[in-house]
Amino acid sequence: MRSELRDGRPHRFPRVPLHLRIAVAACIAGLIVGGQAFARDFPVPFAMGDPFSLADDRGLLPGGHADVAYHHYTFLKGPHDLFSIRQRAAISLLNTGRLAAGFSYQNHLLVGPVRPGEDPFSIAEWNMNAIQFEYGAVVGVRLPPVITFEYGRTSQHPLRGGYSEVSTDLVQLSVYAEPLTWRRLTLLTGLRFAHVDLYDFWDSPLHRPRTRYRVEIPLEGRWELPPHGLVIVARAWPRVLLLRTQGAWEYAKIDPPVQTEIDAELGIRLERRSAIELVLEFYSTADSEQIRGEAAPLTTLGVTARIGTR
Repeated sequence: MRSELRDGRPHRFPRVPLHLRIAVAACIAGLIVGGQAFARDFPVPFAMGDPFSLADDRGLLPGGHADVAYHHYTFLKGPHDLFSIRQRAAISLLNTGRLAAGFSYQNHLLVGPVRPGEDPFSIAEWNMNAIQFEYGAVVGVRLPPVITFEYGRTSQHPLRGGYSEVSTDLVQLSVYAEPLTWRRLTLLTGLRFAHVDLYDFWDSPLHRPRTRYRVEIPLEGRWELPPHGLVIVARAWPRVLLLRTQGAWEYAKIDPPVQTEIDAELGIRLERRSAIELVLEFYSTADSEQIRGEAAPLTTLGVTARIGTR
C-alpha cells in the first residue's frame, strides 16, 4: 500500500495485474458455487470495506486486494481456538469516480484444543474445529465521505463434534471519512451499521444468530518510519451488539441484551513488491457462538503473520 500523503491524492490501496485479478475472481466464483456461507465476526480491513480503495479510473476490474494470515494464540489462549489460518480477497468491479462496486470473499480455518474424549492436538495432525466462509458485494458513493451499502453471507461448517453450525445474512450501511494526515501519520476512520439475520428464503433449519444489530467503528493508524516501506500499524474494531431476545439459539441468549466486543492489532508492516505484516492481535467477546449447547466467551492475544498484495 502507499499512503497518499506525498501527492495529496485520496488513499488508494495498490493494484495487482489484470490477469491475476481475473484469476482470483475465477477462483472465488468457484469457491462460492461449491459452498455456502460462520458466526464469529472477523474484522474487515479498509481495503475490503471501501470499494474506492480497490479502484481507479480504468473501468472493469481495476483493482484488487488479497492476503493470507496465520494466527497463533501465543499469550492468551481461548478455550476453543489455538490457531487459525485465514484467507481474504476483494475485487473491484466498477469505478466511475462517484460510484464504485466491489466483491469480497474470506475463509477461516479454526483449529483448537479438543473436547473430552477426543484425540489430543498435535503438530502432525491439525484438529480443525470448523471452517468459516464469508462473502459479499458492496456498492459505494463518494460525496465525500464515502457511503457504502453491503450485502453479505457468513456461515460456519463444523468439522468436529460439539461445534455449532451458524449461518447469517448481513445488510450493512457504512460511512468512511477521508484520510486524516499529519507528516508521516495517517488515520483512517469509519462507521458501520449492520442488520444481522438468517432470511427465510434460504429455508435453513438453523435458528437466527444472537446478534440482531451491530455498530462498529473501524480505526486504522499508520506511522511511516524513515526506512522506505516500513510502517507501524495500529487497528481497532470496537463493536456494540444488540442481541435478539427471541428466535436465536437458546445457548446464545446472554445478558444483558446489549454487548460489546473488540478486535485490535498492533505491529509492523513492510511494503515492497508485496506487503508483509507481523502484528499482535487481540480479540474479546462474550460469546463466539462456536460451541453447541452453551455460551462461549473468548479472549485471546497472539501473533499474526500476514502477507498480501501491496
